[in-house]
Amino acid sequence: MKIKKILPAVFLTMAALPAISCASNSNANTNSNNAKSLFEKITKENVTINQRWNDFIESKAINSLLNLAFPKKENREKYIKEQNELNYDSKYKKDLKYWLSYGNNIQSALGSDSNFFFGDLPYPYENSRARVGQLFDNNWLWFLFNLDKFTFVNYPSVNLFEKTSTQYSIQSQENSLVLGTFYTPNSNKIIDFSTQIYESDDEILTANVWLLIEAGFLIRIEVRHYLQDELSDISLLGYLFTYPDLISSNNKLRDFNIKKYIEDNEDFDSKSVDELKSLLFTERYGGSKIRYTVVDINNEK
Repeated sequence: MKIKKILPAVFLTMAALPAISCASNSNANTNSNNAKSLFEKITKENVTINQRWNDFIESKAINSLLNLAFPKKENREKYIKEQNELNYDSKYKKDLKYWLSYGNNIQSALGSDSNFFFGDLPYPYENSRARVGQLFDNNWLWFLFNLDKFTFVNYPSVNLFEKTSTQYSIQSQENSLVLGTFYTPNSNKIIDFSTQIYESDDEILTANVWLLIEAGFLIRIEVRHYLQDELSDISLLGYLFTYPDLISSNNKLRDFNIKKYIEDNEDFDSKSVDELKSLLFTERYGGSKIRYTVVDINNEK
């Protein structure tokens, strides 16, 4: 009797084995398909990034900037390779998001004021400010490539000899109505550029490179190249600049002459500029300079 009771149980267990085996195979196939889909997605994304990166590097503006900053081909290619590797460095992008929260230009300005009264800044602020500085001094090429991943905030430059704090507050509010308090570029496309040589001799070349992006913002990069050592100091200002007439134009290349702007800006920035020149400059570009500074990065974009 015991044998009769045991046998059906054994047969039931054996009968269930094919079903379990099928389920296991099904799960294995599903996992395999998921892994394959993920691999194909990552591969496709990497191919897309590589293609975009190559197109970006070969663009006229970036190619010219790289040749100016790194006249020696070996140094230029080494820098490009290092910058491209950052595109796949998720830790760097995660760290940068943290550093920007403490070390952006607004926090740095507030920190400088508090440092004056209360002493040294806490380590997170000092370290983050240094790391953000490295973004603009060392990783400026990667920054320009990923421009559409960064968030900027309206941050007017203040000169209380020209306007009162109330006037600046009103101006900032007006600018925010046009562009919003926060701004993220839709693309990194550079539609025009120009180079302004300040100093050039047998030892050093100093220049400003101005880039005009598709949305109508200007970016300035300072290049100092030491000819004998074949070394360069490059610094990208962490701001986007524009003017009312430029940002509102439907044909920016027709309505904005970047070379003429550089000439006007050089006169405007000189110490000898008088009030009349200042007014003419402001009138020519439809109003005062609008300035945005970077405060965040979107790593999901």
